[in-house]
Amino acid sequence: MKFGLICEGITDFHVLKHVIQAYFEDGQFRPIQPNLDETHRKTATDTFGGWELVAKYLKSDHLEHTLANMDYVVIQIDTDICEHINFGVTPISLADSNHQVFYENIRLKLIEWIDTFETDTYDYYKDKIIFAISVHSLECWLLAYHGTKKCKITGCDTELSAVMRKKKKSLNTVTKNVQEYIEHSRDLRRKRNHPSIIAKSLSFEKFIQQLSFIKIKGMFFFIPDFNGFAVTPFLKNFM
Repeated sequence: MKFGLICEGITDFHVLKHVIQAYFEDGQFRPIQPNLDETHRKTATDTFGGWELVAKYLKSDHLEHTLANMDYVVIQIDTDICEHINFGVTPISLADSNHQVFYENIRLKLIEWIDTFETDTYDYYKDKIIFAISVHSLECWLLAYHGTKKCKITGCDTELSAVMRKKKKSLNTVTKNVQEYIEHSRDLRRKRNHPSIIAKSLSFEKFIQQLSFIKIKGMFFFIPDFNGFAVTPFLKNFM
């Protein structure tokens, strides 16, 4: 199964890849944005990352080609910059009072960008699109696994670095050493390590729900009825 990943940066690519591998161990992963070199350790020549380039790619004519040629496309974005004029989702404080509505506002903004080049692109390809909306950063997901005892969506970068130092490990969230992020997200390749994150991160839970739905899609079980056996989709718990 081929996954195309549209992310803010290299470290995001590797963390998401590890999470997805918990459900699709043999998945093939292609970095769409930013475009990485063959080692996936650095960006290709003249290639850059960042949320604005995620937005630019979603609004471009390249997106539909990617959607047509991948089994699934993962779109990742942090929400700490949502109030920026080029993003336009306010107020960010809504995430504190109504996390669910805030998440949905971000998702609708991404859909708006997807439909920029051609109307109804999202409706046509929605079964292939997976949103990885990290509130307010992907480091919050890592922090939920490595350190924090409660839901935390701000200051995750600083606290995550501090938590790792206490464990005598290095994870510099400023320089974002790729190998450190790879090493400290490897545990996410096991589903048994996800519940502790889900309990403290609604946005991570939303990501996992989408992966779970894809995993069980197409599975059926037989329920007897008056006419013999009826085939019923085993999907209701994942809708």
